[in-house]
Amino acid sequence: RPTKPPPITSSFINCEDRGLGVGDLCEGDGECGTSNKLDNCHNDEHQDADIYRVVSATWQPTLAPDVAYVDTKIRFSPEAVVEAAGSDYATSEAVRDAVTAALVESEVADSTQSVLGVSWGAVEEITVEENGRRRRLATYSSLPALVSLEVAGAASDAAADVTYRVERAAAGSGDAPSLAEALDGQTPALGGAFDASATYWLPPPPPPAAPA
Repeated sequence: RPTKPPPITSSFINCEDRGLGVGDLCEGDGECGTSNKLDNCHNDEHQDADIYRVVSATWQPTLAPDVAYVDTKIRFSPEAVVEAAGSDYATSEAVRDAVTAALVESEVADSTQSVLGVSWGAVEEITVEENGRRRRLATYSSLPALVSLEVAGAASDAAADVTYRVERAAAGSGDAPSLAEALDGQTPALGGAFDASATYWLPPPPPPAAPA
């Protein structure tokens, strides 16, 4: 439970430490029902620390959150990507970092750390609907950027969640910047190479088959 901080400075161990006993003080960071926003200790050594006193010696581990891994695609004009980033775009760290940052800014990804990989597929000939009209189709070359994401939540919901995020970012229908705007903010030429229509209309790749 929360407690008043001691009158002297001291260092506190984390409240999940199994060596704690009843009466000991510890610093909470969200584990074991604690909060990292308690901010009840301000002294020479601690600023906004979250100090608790142990009232039960029963130790329970903090459960890890559900995490799923999802692959998706965002699409570009191949000629425009080469013009924007050069023929070595596929191995360029600057291009990869720009795409990663844009995915975070447009809220496709939760954080830079949740973007596990950005690679480039082969140029494909695709047919997509233009302006949402099913009677009007366009066939042209498309360059997919293959994105691997770590997503918090149950695996059964993760693929649909990522599809929704990509569609929203491609269409610019959310509160966050659109994916085109976010890419443009990183590298204007890369933003101009982004193909929002193909990204929005084409389905993501199917999930990998379960091992036999």
